[in-house]
Amino acid sequence: MLFEDFVENPWVLKIIAAMAIVFLGLVLGRFFGNLFRMILKELEIDALLRKKWNIKFNLETSTYYLFSFAIYILAINLALKQLGIATIVLYAISGLILLLAIAIVFFSIKFCYLKYSSYSF
Repeated sequence: MLFEDFVENPWVLKIIAAMAIVFLGLVLGRFFGNLFRMILKELEIDALLRKKWNIKFNLETSTYYLFSFAIYILAINLALKQLGIATIVLYAISGLILLLAIAIVFFSIKFCYLKYSSYSF
């Protein structure tokens, strides 16, 4: 009797679905992060940046973290939407965090370029 009430409760199904979404997001985040890292490694982007422009920036690892982080945020947003608590504020916070990550990558690339280039601004 108690188990039937527990299983029939719609919140239990929503929580289980949200946990499944988060788990799937973690798996897909690692998968796509590693996929992009392997693609960049095969294209030898880091070696090209070092050789052609003398930029010592590990683009492979940065791309892994950027894509993984974006998919993690998407999975968390989907899980919160499944629970019915995803509001405009949660999307705004996720967008700000993503913009912050992009800005950090941009400024780190710019810093590496300025540090290792012969040009001065």
